[in-house]
Amino acid sequence: MKYFRMPLASLFLAGLSACSTASGGNQALKTATPASINQALHNGVTTDEQVKAIYGAPDKVSYTDSGNEIWTYTYGSSSDKIADAEVFDPTGLTTFLGSKNKSHIRTLTVLIHNGIVMKHNLNDNTSYAGTGVFKQ
Repeated sequence: MKYFRMPLASLFLAGLSACSTASGGNQALKTATPASINQALHNGVTTDEQVKAIYGAPDKVSYTDSGNEIWTYTYGSSSDKIADAEVFDPTGLTTFLGSKNKSHIRTLTVLIHNGIVMKHNLNDNTSYAGTGVFKQ
């Protein structure tokens, strides 16, 4: 029985340190900063075609009441810690411990009037959520 406990304990500890990461969206925004966006986009000067050349087609296009276009580009990533450990833990202890998630979403919004960028904004948002002992 002693030999059975050691591999089980090792598997359990490895599971506790388990984590997963996912990301998706516009890869050009992955490392974007307000400064890098301001270097690429100039209000009143940059055209919609130049925006497409830099960032590709927008993820979403909406319109203002006056007919201006609002282009939205998004990049997001998420990482989970300990949540995957439940697969390795037959004791159920990790369910008690819970998990912690970090989500990061970066959104570029561009207001376009007659094919010219009028305004642009980069929003960077990081949020955390947890369950069990990691609950905030």
